Amino acid sequence: MRQILRAVWAMRGSLIAFAVAIAAAFLTLGYSSLILYAVASPLLTLRYPPMEQWHGPWVWPVLVGVTVAWAPSFMVAGALGLLLKRRGITPGWRRLCYLAVLWVGAILAWFVILGVNFPPGGSG
Repeated sequence: MRQILRAVWAMRGSLIAFAVAIAAAFLTLGYSSLILYAVASPLLTLRYPPMEQWHGPWVWPVLVGVTVAWAPSFMVAGALGLLLKRRGITPGWRRLCYLAVLWVGAILAWFVILGVNFPPGGSG
């Protein structure tokens, strides 16, 4: 139990970022997902039309849902950072891995949420 509490304490920054991301999804009415779209769009546009072509009542819940679905990436990144720190990896490489996990998390969040919610006929 003590090891779990130490790990949670070591990941406190990731825990705070997780909570802030979920709050931002609702407080910004989904606009926080536009940042995630910017980093994921090179891959998203291979499968889906650009966001400018989306319309309809399904768009706003998708925008909120993406940020909520992305928030757990902070926990994964924090756990990986803790593991890499224990293995003696330098802070620069740990930060790079942290950002890579957040980037992959953004891409996965967009593909999962759009995969479930994108209208079958195209842009909506």
